[in-house]
Amino acid sequence: MNQEELIVAVAEDYYLNKASFSAISKKYNLSRYLINKYLNDGLKSGLVRIEIKSSSHRNQQLEQVFSDKFPGVHFTIIKDAANEIESMHRLAESSAKVAEQLIHSQQPSVIGLAWGESIYNLIDNFNSIPLEETHFIQFIGENMKYHSTVGSTRMVEKAATKFTCEFQTLPAPLYILNDTTRLALAQEPATAGTLAMGQAMSMLITGLGTLKSVQSITNWNENLAAIIPAAQIPQVVGMIYGRPYDINGQFLNLAHDKTFGLDITTIMQVPTRFCFVRGKFKSLATIGALRGKLITNIVFGESLAYRILADLANI
Repeated sequence: MNQEELIVAVAEDYYLNKASFSAISKKYNLSRYLINKYLNDGLKSGLVRIEIKSSSHRNQQLEQVFSDKFPGVHFTIIKDAANEIESMHRLAESSAKVAEQLIHSQQPSVIGLAWGESIYNLIDNFNSIPLEETHFIQFIGENMKYHSTVGSTRMVEKAATKFTCEFQTLPAPLYILNDTTRLALAQEPATAGTLAMGQAMSMLITGLGTLKSVQSITNWNENLAAIIPAAQIPQVVGMIYGRPYDINGQFLNLAHDKTFGLDITTIMQVPTRFCFVRGKFKSLATIGALRGKLITNIVFGESLAYRILADLANI
């Protein structure tokens, strides 16, 4: 078997037969490095071609309406399907394709990942295409929702498994109320490396949360006033990067930010901030994120789009 035949054989086993790197390594007596190299060489040489069909599910008319209202943000709005379950599946699948296209066109060396059900579903729909020299990193602490599969699963590990690349976690809670403790923890070897790598992020992937998502976690709900001043809680329309914001996209707790992870200035300097919004009940959260330009690229469904337009008319 010559090298071209080997590249094709490895690609067929990986992409068509869904064989793991371990199985391929044993079958062909190849290192993980060579498997990854052959898969990438196959794509670059044209021996292997991965086709992504142009989606007919996009509502380009609505995308133009939103682009006019919120210039500088890239919109992908997915048409609703016949029922809600199919609509959610279509939305997650389409969002994954858009995110993949951004990843493969930009080839970021460091990609930041938030957590949550939206991100979990997004990663599930990624194709298993290896990335060279890419790290997925956790750039804010853990939400501590350990009783759920979504909360307890390290998103960076899940994504890195999909793309056969490296990852870095941030083993700390999302909020640390004691300022001295929070600053000291950032200097510890267990966290300092990840935070330093986060300075090189050129892309991040996030969802949008609500105040209810924070209140659903006992530790945060019992200490909510220490995380968000009581006087500002009625102004909260959404949560992003662990921080609360209002209808105009202004963060509400920066003067006393208890979030552990990258600071908001560093996060907002990331060139590509990709956001996937599930469901149709996060209209105000999405409006705030768009007004504040908290994200650069966003994918959501038709139902949410129409709800946003209705709410904009009444605000």
